[in-house]
Amino acid sequence: MSAYVIVDLTPKDAGKLQEYGALAAETLKPFGGEFLTKGLIEVLHGTAPFLNKAILVFPDREKAAA
Repeated sequence: MSAYVIVDLTPKDAGKLQEYGALAAETLKPFGGEFLTKGLIEVLHGTAPFLNKAILVFPDREKAAA
């Protein structure tokens, strides 16, 4: 069963986040992982403590934990 990792973040340096984002996908490949989506969020109701979100998917929980 697929496993999802959800990351909430507010970057302090947008440039560094872009650099990291460009390289991060490669680190997921050995575990069968990939980004489903990543980027700025749009708050439809209320407020959000984080400005960005990334959702990663892996083949199973063990691969996600690795």
